[in-house]
Amino acid sequence: MSDEESEWVAPPSVTEESSDSEFSYDSSSPSEGAQAALSQPRPSSFTRVASYDTYAAAKEALDDHNGFVYTFESRYETTTLLVRVFLCRSHQMCGHRLKIRAVDIGNSVIQFHLEEGGRHTLVARRASRRGIHISLREDVDSLLKMGWGGYKTADTTSASLHRPPENVDKHSNVDCGSEHVAWSRGSFAHKFVPWAYMFGVEGSLHTTFFCVIRERARTFFDIDVDVAFGSLDHSDAIASAFKEVWSDITLLNCWPHLVRQTRQKKSLLEDPEMYESMIKPQVRLLRSARSHSQFVKMSEIVTDHWIENGEAEYARWFRLVYLVRRWERWHVNGSGIGGLVPSQQGIESHHAVIKKTCAPSTRASTSGVVDGILPRILRYGGENLCFSRVYHFGVAPVPPEMLAKASALVCNERNYRKLHRGAGASKRLEAVLFNVRKHMVGSAGILESDVDATRARTFMRSLQGKIARRISAQELEYEVMSLHRVLVGQKKPTERFELSPQWSVERISLLRQYLQCTCESYIRSGWVCAHTLATLSLIGLLDIGAAMTRVQARRAPGRPRIRRSALYTEESENGYFSITRLLPLFLKRSGQPLGWKIVDDFTVSVDGVEETSNFVGQVVGVRLSRGVFVWSARFDDGSIRDYEAEPLAQAVVKAHGLGVNVTG
Repeated sequence: MSDEESEWVAPPSVTEESSDSEFSYDSSSPSEGAQAALSQPRPSSFTRVASYDTYAAAKEALDDHNGFVYTFESRYETTTLLVRVFLCRSHQMCGHRLKIRAVDIGNSVIQFHLEEGGRHTLVARRASRRGIHISLREDVDSLLKMGWGGYKTADTTSASLHRPPENVDKHSNVDCGSEHVAWSRGSFAHKFVPWAYMFGVEGSLHTTFFCVIRERARTFFDIDVDVAFGSLDHSDAIASAFKEVWSDITLLNCWPHLVRQTRQKKSLLEDPEMYESMIKPQVRLLRSARSHSQFVKMSEIVTDHWIENGEAEYARWFRLVYLVRRWERWHVNGSGIGGLVPSQQGIESHHAVIKKTCAPSTRASTSGVVDGILPRILRYGGENLCFSRVYHFGVAPVPPEMLAKASALVCNERNYRKLHRGAGASKRLEAVLFNVRKHMVGSAGILESDVDATRARTFMRSLQGKIARRISAQELEYEVMSLHRVLVGQKKPTERFELSPQWSVERISLLRQYLQCTCESYIRSGWVCAHTLATLSLIGLLDIGAAMTRVQARRAPGRPRIRRSALYTEESENGYFSITRLLPLFLKRSGQPLGWKIVDDFTVSVDGVEETSNFVGQVVGVRLSRGVFVWSARFDDGSIRDYEAEPLAQAVVKAHGLGVNVTG
């Protein structure tokens, strides 16, 4: 680019990024105004040195480029983005420049190119840097946010401020612990209980951390730490360290982390809409697997279904990342033990508190961490996370909604089936199978199904990883996921269970040893669900009827509905009758639209001319056809039309828009 083609626009005064106050010059040197006037012409061409993802990274590289001091000179805008130019101050009348150019590389991604041009002069000038190096500002800011004063911060970081930036280590604070299930605000919460913290530079091996835990536990407490389960994010380094220290450990992969990754990988889909309609519901179905063997077989059927629908690349990625032996235990029953869920939410919540109250920055010097951050973390853990006893189950009262569901299960024999083992005197109750809510007889659901021998046999075989080939991916939910199993132990408690305001640890431990369910409520609480309560009632260890009389009535959860004024009009696309709201409603509660009015187009002949007219029909039936809900509507002429979920929602919205009383 020649001088005539240059797009330089040098403002008369620069205030935005001028850093002259951060530098001092030799008194024998000419003034800055003279320097600017006597400097060599600006270079006509620049050569790219490197590319960076952020401006801060490019500016840090500029400061460390060649050991010379550069200050902001000018900026200008090209047809693309902003360009900033920096002048060399280490030589008199120097013509060397460094430039940071913002470049749009496509897909709304911006890169920052560091470029240089011109030549240095031979006459050196002393330019000493003042202030804090850009690579250390985050370190100092973190100490100041923690409440440190200026003198203490300067003393602590004085050594670091004179070290080259590449020698400043980024610390990594690693913690390890267990989970405690607690009853909090009407639900069971999983809280992280730290065992130990390790501070080190980035890249420190987790193996060392785990070995230190075992060694110090043996030295201080005479305890041999033998870990059976380890919960973690999808990190090969941590997984390898777990396996090296505890070879028999079972790794649980974090479910929320998997959900984010499956959503972020939508770019692999040939049809992005397939994520909401196929990928997302079937991944959540896999998460609800009743056993690990069932999960493995179901995952094969589901991913084969994705491939058949043209999503081979997405299925291949999912299999390689989340269905290999190391990372496949992310479903609810991955551990098979109540109270152990494949989730990192407890420790992530703990980390969020640490970042907010104890460590405002993820980067600090060693002295800053040892003197300030670590003591705060240890104090917070000692004051808030040291429970008197740690349990994998929540000591809590029985939730009333579980009692109500248990009562509905046992009141109709079609909702459960007992499985026995042995014959004669050795015959004993081995398990009880229960309908899920959607299939319960006598419930609001439409898929009322008896727990007969055929369904029980199909379900029990699926728990062993045996699923008939005739069952497609769309039929899995209704063929093998429509039941729950409660295993019954051999040693029956001698005393009956009485409903009390809060069950004791001893009674809860006894129940955990005797009954074990496959539902998520049991896994989260560690001991209680509607199915275990119903089983206790069937065995004669709990009187559900008497327990229901002691449940206090309470209002519906949540805030009351907002009262609308008499003149309020609700937009059809934002109100109750909107497609975005009706679709999930129909799929979750298939019987909801029965009796509703809909409007559809019919062709009529008027004087030999065909015209389209709107006719009102009524939804009169629903059925499950090849794994898909189909609703039937009857119109005034006696004709019946079938609708799937989305066309039915559109017909309902159309009726509402025309002023038809849909639900009346």
